[in-house]
Amino acid sequence: MKGITTTEYCAPEEANLDTCKAKKYIDVLPMFDESWVKQNDAKSSLTLTIPENGFPAEDQKLRLVCVPKKAAENPSRSNAADKTFGEATTNCNVFVTVKAANSAASATSTLQVMAVASGVVGAAGLLAGSL
Repeated sequence: MKGITTTEYCAPEEANLDTCKAKKYIDVLPMFDESWVKQNDAKSSLTLTIPENGFPAEDQKLRLVCVPKKAAENPSRSNAADKTFGEATTNCNVFVTVKAANSAASATSTLQVMAVASGVVGAAGLLAGSL
């Protein structure tokens, strides 16, 4: 996992986080742009935002990984619950399925094409009838 940048992710089928091969978002999101990835001010998290026109033609799977940083001990906190919360943090895997572009939008495009085609056939019929 070392060396993975904000434009890459781990392959979902790889079991070992330490040796996973970096894959590029552009391979599964053909319109990917680095501006889709935002890092928070503390550089402790990233947000990937896919714009409406950036979804793939087919469903794609990604594996996002989180590696917790050890927090500095705060001696002012003495609550037992606070001490145990987060002590046993581990890496996490988030398996994400990016759904294909909205099929409703495709259906609308198809209906528009059909309407235009029907209009052309209707106009051709009127022209043929007037001859």
